[in-house]
Order: sequence, then structure tokens, then C-alpha cells
Amino acid sequence: MGETFVLEYSQDIPEASLFEIENFSNLSGSKVMFAKDGIAIISGSVSNIFDAAFVKRISRVIDIQDNVESISGNILPTGKFYVRFSDIYSCHNSSIESYLGQLLGGNGRVSFSSPDFIVRVYHVEKWYIGIEIFSGNSSQFEERRAPRRPFFSPISMHPRIARFLVNASNAPKGGAILDPFCGTGGILMEAGLTGRRVIGIDMSLQMTAGAKLNLKYFGIRDFRIITGNFLELPVPDGIDSVVTDLPYGRNSPMHRQDIIVLYRRSMEKFAEILSPGSRCVIAVSEPKLLTGNLKDFHIIKIVEHRIHKSLTRHYVVMERV
Repeated sequence: MGETFVLEYSQDIPEASLFEIENFSNLSGSKVMFAKDGIAIISGSVSNIFDAAFVKRISRVIDIQDNVESISGNILPTGKFYVRFSDIYSCHNSSIESYLGQLLGGNGRVSFSSPDFIVRVYHVEKWYIGIEIFSGNSSQFEERRAPRRPFFSPISMHPRIARFLVNASNAPKGGAILDPFCGTGGILMEAGLTGRRVIGIDMSLQMTAGAKLNLKYFGIRDFRIITGNFLELPVPDGIDSVVTDLPYGRNSPMHRQDIIVLYRRSMEKFAEILSPGSRCVIAVSEPKLLTGNLKDFHIIKIVEHRIHKSLTRHYVVMERV
């Protein structure tokens, strides 16, 4: 299976975090050996996980021991380092880090200001000693939040959620993602930043102009934005995945019956666009509105996300049958 890695993941939406990790692992042929309380252990490859929405840190495991006393510094590469420790059982706390540093031969090698590498030690049944190879920068998502874009809507989806939806689509690098209700382009931005080609459609000229501005601002060049009614437009061939936030409620002035018709007609057109095995990933407030419209799709996963007391979003991952 190859190497072993320890991942730290966000627990803000645990169901989404775990689905994302498992989905990435399935794509690479890796195996999730353990996942609980923000820690996952992966056997295999993690090369495709660096674009994850919820993975905060990845460490390559260099040793596994049954007890802490067996940890030795002989396993470390040369250079300066410092130690960070995590324990899902809470039977140890960060005060053990200095002791771990001693066991790892840290005398004269510990440097917090200019380390050559960071050692991560995890107590997860066994003791996993790893070298940190990736640390996610949560500020990158914050920098793309609605108020920081050149053009934005107050109800725009958080970039981290948009990234999750894009990742769940399984669209390949260089593949094409369509957002037929693109608004200000939040989903398109995350798709473009992870190496996909993006096509966006919206009925509002103001929105499509704003989406173009946002995409250019964040350095995305391979895109096509169309103004018009998705249901009445010919859509370019070669779409690998559809990822969108369907209009509803506060996001749309449409009446409920119009929304129901929109969902039905949209799912019918998604089925025409996508090839069997391709994914359609949709954000909705009421999944039941999709009921009866999924004869051409198989639901893989529905993630529930409570935004606040009066609003819960559902992220529906489907596959074209």
C-alpha cells in the first residue's frame, strides 16, 4: 500500500471532512485506516489531498511504536526541528512535547524559529511519529470570502464549502466543471484554482460580469461565462461534472412551485449533459424537492450543514447512471 500518513482535519462539518478524505483516498487507491476526532491515518498516497477543503495538516509517518518509551531519535533526518503532539484520548497533553524532544535526540537540535522540519507525534492506539509535509493555510479561503472579492453578494457560499463541492465532483485536473447558476462565481473560482476548466451560466448580466471580474482577479484565465437561461441554452460538449447551488428561498425571488419546476427541468438537463459515471454535486436547502427527479442519478452522499437555527444546507453528491 505504500507509505503511511496522518491527516488532521477540520471538525466544523465532520461528515463533509470524512467524505472528502475517503473520496480522495478512493481516487488514489489509498486506504483510510483510522478516522476519528479530527485525526485520520491513510495508507497509500496523499498526493491528491493537498487541494482538500478540510484537511489542515499532513505528516508522513517515519515510525510507529507501541509505547512512548520506545521512541528514538535514530529515525530522524539531520537538521533542526521541534515537536508537536496530539492525543485523541486526552491522556497526555502538550507538556509531553519536551519529553518527546529528549527521546528524539533534540539536545542542541531544537529550533522554533528556523527548523528544518517539524516532527508531529500522534497517540492513536499506537504512537505515530511523522514529519510534517503539508500545513493548510486557512487564510487562503478567508481571502476569497464575499466581502474581499471585487464583486460579491452577501449570500455567497463560503469558499471552503465551494471547494468541498468541487472536490466531491471528481472532475479531473484539466476537466470541465459547469455551474449553470454561477452567481458571482464562487464555485468557479475554487474549480479554477484547482486546475479545472470552468463554464458558468447565469441569467443576470450583473452577476456574469461580476463573476468574470472575480475570476480574473484571482488569476483564473481558462473560463467561459455565459449570460442567459441555462434551461434554454445549448451547453458545450465535454462537461465532466456539474457543480452548483440551486436557487431557493432567500437566494431567489421565485415562487415555490416555480422552484419545483426549475429543479425538475434542471435535473433533466443535467442528465442530458453528463455521461454515465459523471458526478453532479448540488447545494440545496430542501433535498426533498429533488425527490422524483433523480431517475437518471444515484445519490452517493448527502451532507447536512446547519448554518444557523433557521437555515440548514444539504450538499448532495450524485452520479449519472
